[in-house]
Amino acid sequence: CVDEVSVHTLMLMLACVRGINKLIPYVKGGNWGIEPIKPVTRFEGCTIGLLGFGRIPRKVAKKLSGFDVNIIANDPYVKQDEADRYRVKMVSFEELVEKSDILSIHAPLLPTTKYIINEEVFKRMKPTSYIINTSRGPLIDQEALYLALSEGWIRGAGLDVLENEPPKEEDRKIIDLPNVIVSGHSGFYSEEALEDQLKLVSQEVGRVLRGEMPKNVVNKEVLDKIDWIKY
Repeated sequence: CVDEVSVHTLMLMLACVRGINKLIPYVKGGNWGIEPIKPVTRFEGCTIGLLGFGRIPRKVAKKLSGFDVNIIANDPYVKQDEADRYRVKMVSFEELVEKSDILSIHAPLLPTTKYIINEEVFKRMKPTSYIINTSRGPLIDQEALYLALSEGWIRGAGLDVLENEPPKEEDRKIIDLPNVIVSGHSGFYSEEALEDQLKLVSQEVGRVLRGEMPKNVVNKEVLDKIDWIKY
């Protein structure tokens, strides 16, 4: 679902910037015009920040290449020469937070990354900026996010994930904010992605049962303890 999540990320970016979540109910309510979305700033020329630069954010960068935006990223495991292929500049976490007009989260959820986006981070972001999260809910401290959105530290958020899924009552205050889009952890979905999940898992099981090396090993250190897999 790499393609699906990268498309969903781009969709949330554009929807936030263009205020689609405000325009749709406004027009359906019998109104017309731009009043509910003011002020809107131009997408072209803005700085997109990617926290993490693995497969999904690389797809995001590729899809953004035609929009004439500046793309920066932070990932401790990626060097600049790798990012050069995507016309992305690797920066420090501090620079990423302070310079991004749109900050998009693509990091794994680890003990060291839980609440990596917190009150201190929000206070350092531009007041005109947006945050996008299609990764994992607990990467963002939701109490801090609520303060940032309700107090105007940032302009808005596009969230496919929340800390609690499905949401609990305490999450309603985030969902109900007018400057938030929440899409219900649907970014992974397409019929093709579901088919791929089944197919790829079945292929991996088949490789292991035939004594072959699986292609997607998370904990590679276990391979040294298995003597029946053919390298």
